[in-house]
Amino acid sequence: MTILESALQNFSRNLWLSITSIVVIFLMVLSLGSFLTLNIIADKLIDSLNQKMDIEIYLNQNASSDQINFFRSELENMKEVKNIQYISPEETLKQFKEKYQDNPVIKKSLEELEENPFGPSLKIKLVKPGDFNKALEVINKTDYQPLIYNKDFYDYVNWGIEDARITQIENKFYITYTGYSKYQPIVMLAETSNFADFKIHGPISEPSNKDCALFPEKIDGYYWKVDRPSAENRRDIWISKSADLVHWGGYKVLLEPEKGTWETDKIGSSSNPVRTKKGWLMLYHGVRSFGTGSIYKLGVVLLDLEKPWIVKGKSKEPILSPDKVYERIGDVNNVIFSNGWIIEENGDVKIYYSGGDTNVCLAETNVEYLISLCK
Repeated sequence: MTILESALQNFSRNLWLSITSIVVIFLMVLSLGSFLTLNIIADKLIDSLNQKMDIEIYLNQNASSDQINFFRSELENMKEVKNIQYISPEETLKQFKEKYQDNPVIKKSLEELEENPFGPSLKIKLVKPGDFNKALEVINKTDYQPLIYNKDFYDYVNWGIEDARITQIENKFYITYTGYSKYQPIVMLAETSNFADFKIHGPISEPSNKDCALFPEKIDGYYWKVDRPSAENRRDIWISKSADLVHWGGYKVLLEPEKGTWETDKIGSSSNPVRTKKGWLMLYHGVRSFGTGSIYKLGVVLLDLEKPWIVKGKSKEPILSPDKVYERIGDVNNVIFSNGWIIEENGDVKIYYSGGDTNVCLAETNVEYLISLCK
């Protein structure tokens, strides 16, 4: 009892010191507990991150088993790689179908393809996030690039593509098309020699730009293209040149809409230019807006052979206007829109176009008549 009474007396005499000591001890215990708890949470988060640190490599459909196995073997021998999972084209298709089983548009598209559009892939799990760059060094080796499906430019086309125009230059076919994404329309370029294997060069314009077509041969040592950039309320056709089809410069305004006519609001190319005795002949479209919509029509323009930025003449009236039922009524009413034509050796011209953005139509004429319209 004496000891207890003495303790109580000392506590009461040093009340504030005692309370302070108790609070300090309590805070120390609380801090230690919080520190241990945060460490446990951090360890779990890091472990979770490590579990999710994957690299998925999409391979080309024509990659052989030997090539894939050799590539996989080099990756598996890296100490930074935990494991690698091979996913076959069949498994990828199965997973894709399961993911979009409630999407009738995608289901119908797959049925129309009648073949598996997917290639194989490798899913690489790393030991820790810091190993990413080491794995990338192997993946980016030149020897393995032909195996890997090029997804570098997918961000610019993930809303879709349209208005593809094909131009043959020597023994290769070059395709310009418009890529759509959150970054606005942009002109893309691809090349092929067999329409089975494609090399995608990527953007050859800044946004917003579309309606691009290439000239089929060099002029004065340069490749040339026309396109239609959008600048505030301007919708003019421009021309530019390049030494390699990828880097472009020498920009000039080629053609602008004529106010108060069938092309008063905007214009854009509708075919690749073709060489004639009188100059480069090219289709273009013109748009006039009215109350609740617009009318798309086709015209033709003639450019100088040696100086393609010089306009020698163009049709004063459209050569094709939407007057048939299948041209006036469709997904987009009152539209005639073309991406290309065929010029026969005898001068006959076949113009392929869409009526109402719904069907594919054919109109026939001849080179001499089209040139006669360019005044």
